[in-house]
Amino acid sequence: MFNMLIERKIVVFLLCIAILIGGTYTALTMPQKLMPDIKQPFITVYANVKLDVDPTEIEEKVVKPIEDVALRSPYVQSVRANTHTRGTNITIQFKNTVKIEQQNEVKSEVEKALNNVAFNLESKGVQDYSSSDFVPLLSLAIIPENIEGRDTLDELEKVIIPTLKKIPSVGEVRSDLDYRQEQLIVELKPEALKGAQKTEGIIQEMSSLFSSTVMGTLSFSGEKAQIHSAPKVQSLNELREFNLEDGTKLSNHVDIQMQSKASSLAQYYNSDPYYSIEIFISKGVSEIEVGKNVLQTLSELYEERNSDWEYKVIFDSSQYIGTAVKELVTNILIGGFLAIFILLIVYRSFRTMLIIGLSIPICILMTILAMDWYGFTLNIVSLIGLGIGTGMIVDACIVVLDNIFRRLKEGEERLTAVLEGTKEVFAPVLSSVLTTVAVFLPIGILEGTIGNTMKYFSFTITFSLLSSLLVAFILVPILSLKLTEVKEGSEGWIQKWTQKWAQNLKRVLEYCLNRKKRTIFSFVLLFFVALILLLGVVPKSFGGENEGNYLQVFLQVEENIDFELSKEVFADASKSFQEIEGVKDVSYSLTESNASSTSMYITFLDEDEATRDYEDIRKEITRLVEEEFLVTSYSMQLGEALSGIAEIQINSSNLEQLTQALPLIKEELEMIPDVTRLDDLNESKGDEKWILSFDEEKLKQHGLSQNSIEQYLSLILQGRSSTIKINGENRTMNIQTPDVYRHSPKQLLELPLDENNLVSLDSVVNIEKGTVEGNRRRVDGSYQTTFLIYFDIFKRQEVVSSIEKFISQYHAPGVEIYFGGKIKQQQEETSMLWKMLVMSIAAVVFILIIQFNSLRQPFVIFLSLPFTVIGVTIGFLVTGRSFDPFAMIGMVMLVGIVVNNSIVLIDFINKNREKYETLREAITQAVHARMRAIMTTTITTVTGLIPMFIGGSESSNFQTPIATSVIFGLIFATIISLILVPVMYELFEGRRERKMREKMQKMNEEALTESSM
Repeated sequence: MFNMLIERKIVVFLLCIAILIGGTYTALTMPQKLMPDIKQPFITVYANVKLDVDPTEIEEKVVKPIEDVALRSPYVQSVRANTHTRGTNITIQFKNTVKIEQQNEVKSEVEKALNNVAFNLESKGVQDYSSSDFVPLLSLAIIPENIEGRDTLDELEKVIIPTLKKIPSVGEVRSDLDYRQEQLIVELKPEALKGAQKTEGIIQEMSSLFSSTVMGTLSFSGEKAQIHSAPKVQSLNELREFNLEDGTKLSNHVDIQMQSKASSLAQYYNSDPYYSIEIFISKGVSEIEVGKNVLQTLSELYEERNSDWEYKVIFDSSQYIGTAVKELVTNILIGGFLAIFILLIVYRSFRTMLIIGLSIPICILMTILAMDWYGFTLNIVSLIGLGIGTGMIVDACIVVLDNIFRRLKEGEERLTAVLEGTKEVFAPVLSSVLTTVAVFLPIGILEGTIGNTMKYFSFTITFSLLSSLLVAFILVPILSLKLTEVKEGSEGWIQKWTQKWAQNLKRVLEYCLNRKKRTIFSFVLLFFVALILLLGVVPKSFGGENEGNYLQVFLQVEENIDFELSKEVFADASKSFQEIEGVKDVSYSLTESNASSTSMYITFLDEDEATRDYEDIRKEITRLVEEEFLVTSYSMQLGEALSGIAEIQINSSNLEQLTQALPLIKEELEMIPDVTRLDDLNESKGDEKWILSFDEEKLKQHGLSQNSIEQYLSLILQGRSSTIKINGENRTMNIQTPDVYRHSPKQLLELPLDENNLVSLDSVVNIEKGTVEGNRRRVDGSYQTTFLIYFDIFKRQEVVSSIEKFISQYHAPGVEIYFGGKIKQQQEETSMLWKMLVMSIAAVVFILIIQFNSLRQPFVIFLSLPFTVIGVTIGFLVTGRSFDPFAMIGMVMLVGIVVNNSIVLIDFINKNREKYETLREAITQAVHARMRAIMTTTITTVTGLIPMFIGGSESSNFQTPIATSVIFGLIFATIISLILVPVMYELFEGRRERKMREKMQKMNEEALTESSM
């Protein structure tokens, strides 16, 4: 095969040119996104009612039928439902292995169940999502000169938003225009409330003013025309002046005004009110390109504006991904050049170095072509995989090149050296790459969102490794025929240093081989010490904590605070944040329906403009929140965690058992040391409930009916809405009654039920008081409550341990407690990573057994793998970085890398065992012969990862933990390959040889005995 390829150099050369051209074009045109496009493995079901309903009734008639359908499906992992008096929201989570067609099948069944529920629903639906549905590409603030004016609002509605929607690849433009649309508010005056019949008559007559009656169809001359009556009222003035059938003006009975819902919305950018716009993009398009087009279009609209406004960018993920992609590409290039530079030093030949220098871009571009073929995008995850792969793709090429170089140095003819040198390492290099692939592939089959995301990482590295295999066995031999150069004469300093290091290594190896048990014991002792330090001393984190120039602060004040007062409180907080040195912008929004909480998005000055450290700014924000603001709770994210939060979930199939258990659980958790606060996310004080029992005799006495009074009370308490056309535009008309009847029990009970004010509500009903139940949450058919436990972040380990102890010791009939949120996610991810590690090791051992046709030698390599923990622990202790799931992935990667060196070493010993008199000599010569290849691959991989290890980029929180694990683990793995593996090999193989010698000696003795007889 190698002869055939070498004879067809032109074909290989043309393929390389095609890869360079096609790969470069693909790299420049591939979509660039912040994160991979992932169809979220869940659907949501919503079902809402118009009037308040008992949550139990909604559960029985809506939630449980949908739960039954979903939980019967083999594709569903869990079902979560939140039910309240106005409806329910249900989340159906799928298993990771479920395909899109299977998700659609479940969605269809759920839709059927929802359509068949025996319940009167105002709105209902089933929705699925992709990752791009949650985070906008751009969040913009349009700041008008006068927020109360119509000029900018009209321009926004008629010019700005329609223009932005026309930009190619813009999927959706969301805004707060619905809040800005005016609606007709009609409030019945107290004197107009003349009982159910009279009041309803006024409403019906008023509503009919806007209606147009279809009277029929006229046919004439072969044509048809519908005959409509014109509405009696078409403008606001006409409505106010209209006379009812009794001759009185409508305005005598009602107050009429146009009002927008914006009065219930407050959103500010640096204390200036603004209109919000969010840009969402289509799937599979480049965020950078779309973001650039949107901002350019907005700039042009600003130059041609017809009203006085300006715009600000609150959030721009295209800028983030642009910076991250640029920095990651720079890291890949720097890593590649550093690896090439190391090879130049080692081989002292520019021509020899050029072989690897040409191989690296070919491998990278082949990987990019494979990524494009499988529909991947250039995102942070795939680029980190490409960066890690860059440090590893040279391994196979270096082993082949070094073996050819060694044979040339020994004086072999060039063609023979190339062919035989490549054939000699074919099997071990193939096994090495396949074992590394076996390590990475399981990462891509992890369950959940992390699995769907990490498959881009694992598959990219797999593509890189497979491309390096092709390059190592095809391109490197062909280039070696022309370019490999062995320098004659005096050796350079690096060669002298290598020889000196080899001599020292030989002495150390001899020492360890003479003390095998002591050496193994020392490594085992170091392993357990390192493991204890890693588990107990090295700081832990959840991964993905961003150290960027922004912070999101969630603030909560008293629950029943007045909207105007809450606006003042949050406005003061915003101004205080703006005055902090280093803060650039502060934006937030607030609604009257949720006046007690808001989320403030705080942007810091860029690093080149900042005069203080971001950490200092975060600490000052924390101090202000804790000491000067009237907030009941707060939390922060999108930056370094400033307060620890643990989520606890309590489940029971019996709602009464759950309710009885909660007070004791809450009390015990609050008593844990260093816990600062505990919030019950499902806690609801519940509104007071009045159950009205109607007196049938009194109703008959006054000529009233229960049904008419119920409709009348519904109008009084909840109002009524409809769509009308006024001033030529469709508007919502909201009919409401005076606030006094909704806020005063006394006034409501005195509500007149007849036209003459002789009968009041309290004269025909008996009242029984109770409490309306708050929100209910169900998970897989059981009721659930969630606690958020806040604590000092520096006491995280102690607090989490205390919570774990409480959970393990808590026993109550039918009640279960477990972690939720990030801790549960970390536990699940860690469990999946351990499963993946076991799968990887099993695959590696299987390949090794095939390679060596033996159980002993794979066992030797397998026993050496855990000792990489020593290097990893040293790395995180030295750097002070936190160990997270990304660092765990780095440890899994080490399995494949460490195995590679061991395979090449043991394969060389096996193939050259007969050349040497003793096993010891074969081992020491193998270590000497493979030392340069092992050292070179280690140094090139480490140098290739140095830019990622240093970090300082937008994606450092993902790449630095992986690079830290791999670099320090690989450095120590070199010691394992050159010292521990030879020691263990001699221990197992030496014992085998002794047994064989003893057996042969015994057979010879028996033969001599028989011959003498």
